[in-house]
This record gives sequence, C-alpha cells and structure tokens, in this order.
Amino acid sequence: MLTYAARATAVVVNLGTDSATDVAAFSGIESFVGSTAATDTLTGEDDSNVWTVNGAGSGNVDGIQFTGFEELIGGSDADTFDIDASLLGSNSVFSGGAGDDTFNLV
Repeated sequence: MLTYAARATAVVVNLGTDSATDVAAFSGIESFVGSTAATDTLTGEDDSNVWTVNGAGSGNVDGIQFTGFEELIGGSDADTFDIDASLLGSNSVFSGGAGDDTFNLV
C-alpha cells in the first residue's frame, strides 16, 4: 500500500508511468490512499482500464484499490468507468483520457 493519508497537500499517482508524488518509481503496489487535500489525482495505465467507482474518490481500477482520489483520469486507450449513481453531484472529477471511453451509472 502507498498511502498519503497524513499529507495535507494534493498528490498525483500515475499507474501508466508507475510514479507518484515523491516516489520516482513503484512496482507491485495494490492499494493507494490519497491525501487529506481535495484535489488528489489518479491516472490509469495506458491501456484499456475498467474503473469501478463505488464511493467518493474510492473504488478500484483493474483490481488496484484506491481511496481518497477526487480526480480519476483514464489512460490512452478505451476506458470503462462504472460509477455508483449516488455519486452524482459529488466533488469527484472523471476524465476518460484518450480513446473511446464509456461511463456507466450503476
């Protein structure tokens, strides 16, 4: 697990480059926790990703768990976002990135 839970400033985690704020490279991490700031960003790998967003800023992308990320960005290929419909109106930002992306409210 890579956690920024004690950090008060925003962080960026990029699964496509295997890098994150203050971490030049990582491998094999299965869970990420954002900071207490309201603008943490998680970017997916540069292939087709399936995002399951089941809480404000939390869920999983291709089996990798995340929580505390307000901006979720797909990779360069076609991404699918399955978003809990109760999150409409939340402060979360979803961006498909490049590719033909699908957003489903579930």
